This record gives sequence, C-alpha cells and structure tokens, in this order.
Amino acid sequence: MNETLTQYGTVVPAFQPILDMDKLQILGYEALGRGVDEATGELRSLGGLFHSLNADDPEAAQTLIALDRILQEQALQKLKDAPGDYLLLFNITPRILA
Repeated sequence: MNETLTQYGTVVPAFQPILDMDKLQILGYEALGRGVDEATGELRSLGGLFHSLNADDPEAAQTLIALDRILQEQALQKLKDAPGDYLLLFNITPRILA
C-alpha cells in the first residue's frame, strides 16, 4: 500500500450516528475512516489522506480501493451483531468503482 498510509498508523472505522429528528431516534451510522496514533491511541481523520490521493493515478486508485475495502469490512464486522436494524452508510469515490 502507499507509503502515505504509514503516517496514519492502524486504520479503523469510527461511527457517526445518522438521526431521524422527527422520531428522535438513530436511523443508522456513517462509517468514517480513522487512523490510530500508535503512541497515544488518539484517532485521526483519514479525510486528508482520501483527498490527497489522486483517483486518476493507478497506484493511488489501488490504495484508495484497498483502504475502502479494509474499512468497509471492519465496519460490517463491528456492526453485524449490533442490536437493532440500522443503516450503514459509506462514502465511496465513484471513480474508483469503475
């Protein structure tokens, strides 16, 4: 994978609740990529990484695809046994799906 990833440490999904304000309940969660700082355990957004990689560059596109898949699989594993019936939302760059 791209060397740029090493500055983000271990990657994990974080979950942002999606709310139905009429019913005052959680409809689902958006899975967001986070990097774990190995020294402090602090979570850091991967947004900068996603925006810095050019999806038109084949190597960068492969990094984006691999990172997306890792985060999707981790998010599905974490929420598959969660109580309730929730939506799970992912942000995916359409250009890497082609």
